[in-house]
Amino acid sequence: MTADVRITRRATFAAGHILCREDWTDEKNREVFGACSRGVMPTAENVALAAFNRLEPHMKPARLLRVRVVETENNSAEVNAD
Repeated sequence: MTADVRITRRATFAAGHILCREDWTDEKNREVFGACSRGVMPTAENVALAAFNRLEPHMKPARLLRVRVVETENNSAEVNAD
């Protein structure tokens, strides 16, 4: 008999933010804020999707089913395998 086993891993991290001033040009924002001035907005859903996409290829022969990012008691985002 084959059993369906699910393993959960909980981790914490400090999320970064994008820094910019809308009244400045892209060049000025890059000059002042460097790497923090560009990229994808680090919302819970974008962090969850990025984590899923980075982890999933390394899980073989196991299968990644879900990545959940919890910001607060009331806010979270979840990405599930197809």
